[in-house]
Amino acid sequence: MPKTLYLHIGTPKTGTTSLQKFLNINSSLLLSNNYYFFESNGFHIPYLFNKSSSAKWFERKMNKNRIEIEELLKDEMLKKFDEYNKYNWIMSSEHFWEINDNPDEIKNMSVFFKTYFDEIKILVTFRNQIDYFISSY
Repeated sequence: MPKTLYLHIGTPKTGTTSLQKFLNINSSLLLSNNYYFFESNGFHIPYLFNKSSSAKWFERKMNKNRIEIEELLKDEMLKKFDEYNKYNWIMSSEHFWEINDNPDEIKNMSVFFKTYFDEIKILVTFRNQIDYFISSY
């Protein structure tokens, strides 16, 4: 069983994509230090837990229904859990924040990850709201 999951929640415009690129580029170095960066389309992981209609666009993009997508994503993750079960894991997504207002989705995510990890550390990046607003225009 992996030891620790470092779950990065990147709120909008906080450099999440840059962080993910850095982790991907340095994945070999991370592995040599007992860290596995789970690289997947950033939306994949949160999609397993976000049951709102706001995720319908992902079904259209994948040209599959929710159940088919969930099975594919869980299969992908389970294979990686088996392959990298001795490593600490790092996951990052700018879409985790979308489930922050639904206690059931947060609980489902927690229960799922606790099955595979001894400890879960959550890292959240924020940006000054005024800076965010200005950068949006």
